[in-house]
Amino acid sequence: GVNADAVRSTLPEKPSHLCDGVVTEETGAPRPFEGAEKVRFLKLRPSEPVQRGHFLSVIVPRPASASPSGVVTAVRGPNTLGARIVHGAVEDLALFAQDPPEMDASGVSAVGRSCLVRRVNGRITAVTLHSGQRLSADGGLMFETNSSGHAALAIADAEVTARLDIYDGTKLALFAPRRPVRVLADGQEQAFDHDPASQCVRFPCRRAREVRVLFS
Repeated sequence: GVNADAVRSTLPEKPSHLCDGVVTEETGAPRPFEGAEKVRFLKLRPSEPVQRGHFLSVIVPRPASASPSGVVTAVRGPNTLGARIVHGAVEDLALFAQDPPEMDASGVSAVGRSCLVRRVNGRITAVTLHSGQRLSADGGLMFETNSSGHAALAIADAEVTARLDIYDGTKLALFAPRRPVRVLADGQEQAFDHDPASQCVRFPCRRAREVRVLFS
C-alpha cells in the first residue's frame, strides 16, 4: 500500500481539511485488505471561498521501512500550475496548462497540455511533453514539431534519445548542444541541419517512433 505521507497536497495552498471515515460494510465494496474496519478519507477545501479553484496532489512513493524524503512545492506561472519535487540532487518539475495549451514557469516554456523536466545536479537529463508541439527549457529548445503529439527525451553526454508519437508531422527539431555525428530515425540515417544558436538539430521526419541523436 501507499503510505499516508506519500501523498502531498500542493494546491490549494494552506487548505482547510477534514479527516473522516466510513465503516467498511457501509461502503458496499470489498475490504481493501484483511482486517480493515474503516475506509478513511480526507476532504480538502480552499481556505477562502473561490469561484474557480484547482487541486493538485503529488504521490511520492517510498518503501514502508524508509523515512519520508523529498521536498514538494507548488509552482505557478502564466496559465500554468505545477509542482517541483526535489530528492537530493534530483529535481522533477511537472507543469500543467490551465486553458490554452501553453505553459511557462521555472525556466520552462511549452506548447502542450502537460510536461515534465528532470534536472540532476542542475543539468537536464529528461523531458516529456504530452499533447504538444514545442518545449524549451533553460534557454534551449528541447523539442519541436510542425504537428502535435507526445515526446519523451532522455539526454546523455553521448546521445539524445527521443520516443515519439506524432500526428502526421513532417518536420522535427531535437535538443543537440553540439553537432552530432549521426541522426537515426527508426534505425535509418537521416540528413540533418544543426543550429548552434538554438542548440538543436532539424530534419524531415514522418511517423518515426524513435530518434537517436549520436554525438560520438
